[in-house]
Formats: sequence, structure tokens, C-alpha cells
Amino acid sequence: MKDFQVPTRPVWVEVFLADGRNLSGRMFLVEDPRVDENTDLLLRTLNDPREFIPFEVSDQRSARGLVLNKDHIVRVRLTADMEAARESPDVPDSGRVLDMAAAPAEETAILTLSDGSRISGQVAVQTPDSLSRPVDKLNNALRFLPVVHDDGVDIVQRCHVTTLD
Repeated sequence: MKDFQVPTRPVWVEVFLADGRNLSGRMFLVEDPRVDENTDLLLRTLNDPREFIPFEVSDQRSARGLVLNKDHIVRVRLTADMEAARESPDVPDSGRVLDMAAAPAEETAILTLSDGSRISGQVAVQTPDSLSRPVDKLNNALRFLPVVHDDGVDIVQRCHVTTLD
């Protein structure tokens, strides 16, 4: 039966839900030999056509599995949970953040989300030069889009962006 198993990569994340809950744990992303960065794999998973994704909630006492409805995910933050990574040496860290050094400098946007949180950073969506404004990036993004800031990357569901400053 192992022939039918799909190889996955566990990635430590914090998930912010529309009902106000924050969940810390692991998402298991399907490996793709063409992609080595966890940010890209996470974006692919969140933007794929599946409506529900498995998630392992981790707390100090135990871990339990559940299924998340993507419609209710406001944002996902990659985390480098070193404590958990030390306990599971086979788990790679969160990987490097999108390579913004290779991208042209872009203006910082402030996104207010439906859960009341605010995120300040660069909306990292590739668009032609004629569509380089933050509003153009939002309008041309897939369902989930990366917002890069000094602390890392938040992957935001576009329909939960209420305002852009």
C-alpha cells in the first residue's frame, strides 16, 4: 500500500480563522520536485481546488488532526517552531521567505482583514508593470496571496481583505 501514498512535507504554521480562533500546528503539503520552498508549496496548497485541507493542531500536551475549510481561513503565517523541529528531526524548518531581494522594491501596503487584524508589507503578486499598484495586485491575485514583511510571510485570503491603505 505504500506505493499509493503521496509524499508530503510537514510545515509549521499558525492559522487565523474567521471565527477569531488561531491554530498552531502542521500542514502536510504535497511534495513537488519542482518546488523546494515551503512558501511556494503552501501557496499552491491554499490555491488548489480542494475546499478542505488536513491540519494537525499541536499544543503542549498532544497533537490531534482536523480538517480546515479554506473559506474560513483569513490568513496563514509560516512559523519556525524550533522546539517542535528539534523533537522531530525529520521535519524541515519553514524554509526561506519569498526572495524579495530579486524583486523590484515595492511600496508597503497596509491590509485590514475581516477579523480586525492589520498586516503591513509588500503584496508579492507578480503583475505586468502596467498593473503594479497594490490594488492591481489584489485584483489579479489568486485566492490566497503572500504579504511579505520583516517578520516573514503572511498568506492572506483575498476575500478577507476589507481595506487597503
